Amino acid sequence: MHPHIASIVNWDLSGSGDSPEEALQSLKDNIATAKAKKKENGDPVPRHGTHVPIGFASQERVNSNKELADDFIRRVLGLPWAWISDGSSLWDFHSEDTNDAYCANISAVYRVDVSDIESGNLSEILERIATTQMTSRRQPSVIPRCPETHFNLLRFGSVPTARNRRAKTVILGRTASDL
Repeated sequence: MHPHIASIVNWDLSGSGDSPEEALQSLKDNIATAKAKKKENGDPVPRHGTHVPIGFASQERVNSNKELADDFIRRVLGLPWAWISDGSSLWDFHSEDTNDAYCANISAVYRVDVSDIESGNLSEILERIATTQMTSRRQPSVIPRCPETHFNLLRFGSVPTARNRRAKTVILGRTASDL
């Protein structure tokens, strides 16, 4: 953290440094970057002294699975609520060197491996979880043979849905002689 900050009133831009001069130079660099982004996106560059509203990232992808996102925030991130966007990532919620702890938690909670999503992008992770859950609802998952009862077990539709809060498990059994 730097002891000096320079900012423009009514703008969401600032610069910091170890001296007032460094803070001002950092602010100038940030203004140049913001102007370049605005021009690149075709947005008008605001004049100094005008009010510049804060822009929020899109939530289109995250909101396509709103119930899953809310569940993810509670069960994986361990928060009662959080505002997440399509640009949010696991990296926004910790200061560790890796996302391994969150990836392990996601695997435990949703039985989905997301360790290959290095960006930690939450919309990508939520889409993977939703896709995997939809696929597992359509295809039965085979549970290993149960030696005590000599049954082979098949599980269908074990994931609760928004309409059906309770998971339904249908178990089909066959005796050892049927195998």
